[in-house]
Amino acid sequence: MTLWGTLQSQIVRFHRSPLLWFHITSALILPLLCGFYFAVSPWNPLMGTDAYVQTLGALMPLAICIVIAFDIEIERQAGELTTLLAAPSRALSMLGKLFAYALLGLATLAACYAIFIGILSGYGRDIPSLSSLTLSCVVLWLGSLLLYPFALWSALKLGRNVTIAIGAVLSAIAILSLGGLAHGLVSRQLTAAQSPTIVYALPMAWPTRMGSLALEHGINAHVSLQPLLTHTGIALASVLILTAILCVWIGSYEDRKREF
Repeated sequence: MTLWGTLQSQIVRFHRSPLLWFHITSALILPLLCGFYFAVSPWNPLMGTDAYVQTLGALMPLAICIVIAFDIEIERQAGELTTLLAAPSRALSMLGKLFAYALLGLATLAACYAIFIGILSGYGRDIPSLSSLTLSCVVLWLGSLLLYPFALWSALKLGRNVTIAIGAVLSAIAILSLGGLAHGLVSRQLTAAQSPTIVYALPMAWPTRMGSLALEHGINAHVSLQPLLTHTGIALASVLILTAILCVWIGSYEDRKREF
């Protein structure tokens, strides 16, 4: 049993799962709606792009919790989680799941960025530089990585409904952390760069702030990237620590949670 083998197995199972369509739908609906809106509205398209990225980041906790909660529940009802609990190495099987979730999330985010920017470009609107958009997508994803092991633990320990409810609360906190959705758009402020330092301590707000900070640096070169570097280091260290703890925990886990 290898990590690569468990990753391949998880990807194959995704092909037969409705969760793949959830990602495809997510990669189409939001960027299409927001893209066409900001393409024809009088709002500054650069600030509109910043508001869109903040929305993507704020929705990550809810989206990740929905995906993992339903995936675990599907496996629980189909085979009592045998692909995880009956594997020769539970830790490797779990890591394969986490890698598959994260890669699918990255692909979805990339599509969300590409479709939105493609629409703005098609209408001849101003867009941030390609480098700032790429950096924004990557760091938004990095900022969300901690949510994957957390959501997996929650789905296994607390069940589907509680996990989704937690995701909704975390997304609401992320939205409020930057003053609310479209706050920067309405106030014409680069809200991620001006947000209080308490946001550093809110992991659920990392995706929206990190993605927005990278973009705001592209909009205004005076926005410092130092907070982004700090966030990235904290995010990567946190996900490694939490994943290691989860690898130890899964070895003694017994599944007693089933929802209908």
